[in-house]
Amino acid sequence: MAFITIEGENKIALQQGNSQLLNITHFVLANIDGLGAEPADRIETLPDPADIVDTRPVTKAGYVNANQVVYSLTLDSTIGDYTFNWVGLKDEDDVLIAVVYLADPITKTATDGGIEGNNLVRNFLVAFSGAQATTEINAPAETWQIDFTTRLLQIDERERLSNFDIYGHDAFFAGGFDVTLNNGTVFDVSAGVGYVGGIRCEFTNTQQIDVGSLPNAIWVDASLQGDLTGLDADVQLVASDTALTDYQDGNGIDHYVAKIADINGGAEVTNTKNQTKLDQATETELGLVELANNAEALAGTDLLRAMTPKRVREAFEQFGLGATGTTGNTKGSADFNTLTTSGFYFISGTPTNGPAGVSGEGHLIVNENFNGTAVHVEQRFLQYNSDRVFFRRITSGTPADWQEIFHDGRISDQATAETGTDNSKVITPLRMQQHFNNRLAGFDKDGKHVKFDGDLNTVLNNSEYVCNASECTNFPVGFTNWAFLKTFVHQNSDYAHQTLNSMNASEPKMFIRQRRSQVWGAWEEVATTANMPSQKTLNGYQKLMNGLIIQWMNGTAANGDVINFPITFPNECFGLTVMDGAAGNSTGTMHVLAWNSNYGLLPGSFQFLGRDTSNSTLGSSQSAYTIFAIGH
Repeated sequence: MAFITIEGENKIALQQGNSQLLNITHFVLANIDGLGAEPADRIETLPDPADIVDTRPVTKAGYVNANQVVYSLTLDSTIGDYTFNWVGLKDEDDVLIAVVYLADPITKTATDGGIEGNNLVRNFLVAFSGAQATTEINAPAETWQIDFTTRLLQIDERERLSNFDIYGHDAFFAGGFDVTLNNGTVFDVSAGVGYVGGIRCEFTNTQQIDVGSLPNAIWVDASLQGDLTGLDADVQLVASDTALTDYQDGNGIDHYVAKIADINGGAEVTNTKNQTKLDQATETELGLVELANNAEALAGTDLLRAMTPKRVREAFEQFGLGATGTTGNTKGSADFNTLTTSGFYFISGTPTNGPAGVSGEGHLIVNENFNGTAVHVEQRFLQYNSDRVFFRRITSGTPADWQEIFHDGRISDQATAETGTDNSKVITPLRMQQHFNNRLAGFDKDGKHVKFDGDLNTVLNNSEYVCNASECTNFPVGFTNWAFLKTFVHQNSDYAHQTLNSMNASEPKMFIRQRRSQVWGAWEEVATTANMPSQKTLNGYQKLMNGLIIQWMNGTAANGDVINFPITFPNECFGLTVMDGAAGNSTGTMHVLAWNSNYGLLPGSFQFLGRDTSNSTLGSSQSAYTIFAIGH
């Protein structure tokens, strides 16, 4: 096997780094005892001079491509005799560039008298990046320099095109090149065989590719790579979220690409590969099939044979299904009780013993089966000029009543359901729900209310919702609880009315407001016994929604007594009206004052002070009184 020596590799790098010519000038032939195997570290030097059998200039040099050049040595019949098992290439500075160990020694003989010597040609293919430019070899390699490139490439291309004709641009055999998620952005591609651009692609074991980011797509990039000694398929997996097309690389090599999978942002894989049709067909996979013969078609048990139209017709005829257009298939105004043989029948007139109230043309489908004791027949009638379908069974000659099938064609659309005038169609639960929501929104399927989140000003349909003050806007000011919202809307939505009832407040509350000329008014709280409590007794009170409290009392007291109101005013007492509680009091009109140290009104009580008409203070005897007080 040939190899570039470490010394040669360094020399190539030096010349390329300095943009200088690498001038390989001579072949060196040697015969080394115990040669053995090539050094794994590629450290090799020129042999001992005693082992060198010949050193000759390069006969000819040519390039194969930008990265491959060929050096040839021609040994004619005048040269010899010697044997060699080692061949090297050196440059003008005697640097050993490349070496090949020969497994079988070669003997070179010269012509000696009447004995013809042999002619040998030794070729050395040297490959490294930029080989042609570094060696400045501008002549193409000749045919005798093992350059069968054109011929071989034509053969390779013919084979590729032949594959292309069979498989198309890309096709993969079942089970191969399937993409599945491994972990994160790493995906597995299963082992298998396929063709891309006519190049046979094979993975002998599962491959992995990290697509980097999602969403993305996985592509197969196939090309033929190699040198004069042979070309092999190079198959690479590429991730790209943009579409790729076939291309030619910088070395003039054609690449063919095919997408095998799309991956969305959730790492879900959709395998998009084209599958070859050359597998044996199955019930779930495309492939090659054989045609069924008549016996196989009638038996109906083979899953691998394909049916032709003729075989299909023969199979149908076996089960009594008449051919379309035959006179035997048209029954006119037939008696359905007599049509018990399996078949498709065209009814051209009003039938006898057909579905009640059905007239006109139609199609009758009959299925007959036999269980060993009685004949069972199923009949289905499709009315020709409508979408109505009927069926019945006949058991032991006795027909059952016709039943109508309500299929989706008999289901009312939403507009018809809303109109409510068509009695020939049925309404589904969905249509009922939609109809109900259009009439009065906010009711869920379980009979409970739907929750509304948002602006109460936008509720402009007849509805009943449950809502939370923390999740809505335009709630009554100061109300912070859950509530039931009921809305009534005029047909043009300019006018509406809303009621809001508390749901979990400590005391029940109700608010109302209305919409006039598209403008919502303010919420008003409705008076209830909860927000207007009262005590309807001789000594009692009445609380108003605006916070005012009216209290009244009747009683007797001695001069200087402190009398408590029925309830204490939370803030203050605005005023107190006193009346004499005893008609014809001998002491004259009585005055009652509520006072404190400053002679002001107290929120919870007043002190009794009685005076007669002459403004004289009454004594300690009991006097009757009646008072009215107002405060908040």
